[in-house]
Amino acid sequence: MKSHRTPPRFEPRRTGNAFIIATMLLSLCILSLIKARYCSVPNAKSQALAELEPTEASGMVTLKAGEAALPEDEEDEGSSITSQKIVAEKAAIDLSKPICSETSKRSNVCEAVGDIRLQGSSHTILLHPSLTDREWKTKPYCRKHDPPAMRNIKEWTMKPFPIGEPPPRCTVNHTVPALVFSIGGFTGNLFHDFTDVIVPLFISSYQFRGEVQFVVADIKPWWVSKFIVILKQLSDYDIIDANNEDREAVRCFPRVIVGLSFHKELGVDRQRLPPVTPSWTSRRC
Repeated sequence: MKSHRTPPRFEPRRTGNAFIIATMLLSLCILSLIKARYCSVPNAKSQALAELEPTEASGMVTLKAGEAALPEDEEDEGSSITSQKIVAEKAAIDLSKPICSETSKRSNVCEAVGDIRLQGSSHTILLHPSLTDREWKTKPYCRKHDPPAMRNIKEWTMKPFPIGEPPPRCTVNHTVPALVFSIGGFTGNLFHDFTDVIVPLFISSYQFRGEVQFVVADIKPWWVSKFIVILKQLSDYDIIDANNEDREAVRCFPRVIVGLSFHKELGVDRQRLPPVTPSWTSRRC
């Protein structure tokens, strides 16, 4: 009788392990790139401070956390208002550019330079009327083509100061730009952590060489702790949790970017990287 031999069994390919290893290698490459770019100019911070224009620095007293104290008398308040008006006028030169634009099929980015007041608790950003005459709305997460991912992302509104009444008074003045983004959506999955947040965050923030303030919406404390090493390489400042901001808090910034730029999955297009901003070129190694 012919013996019936059982055909050999083949173990399924362990694609899960391969993916995890590939992701770890990618994160190491990103950290190496960040270190190489940022630590190549150890003295850039002092040079950048010396090059700051008086109109951008007047009326503010810089503190260790990158914030400025509020004016203590009418004279200081007047100089601060004058400074903000000058910055707003400089920003108004390119009004042909819309506040919000589509940078890819997966992301929208909104940007403004001038007198900007951010209220994290209400997810509202007030702009000087010279910057815009309409209201803009956006969800700062790189998956706008995916309704299930965007369902739990809070919407941010950018609009001009209220007509006929003074804008809300600044409770904190910042001297560096704000970068607003969300870590809601599908974060918690390693692929989405890097594709939707980490890589786009690098693309959007590397130009500032650490001199940028992260304002995070839909925050997950465990997620921040997991990637804190990368976050600290990209920003010199403590993260602002927008959801837990005081209702009366009004943070003033010279520039704001809402949303992250997306190039491709787990990749960066060098030709599309923004140039390093000279006014904020610094990095602590």
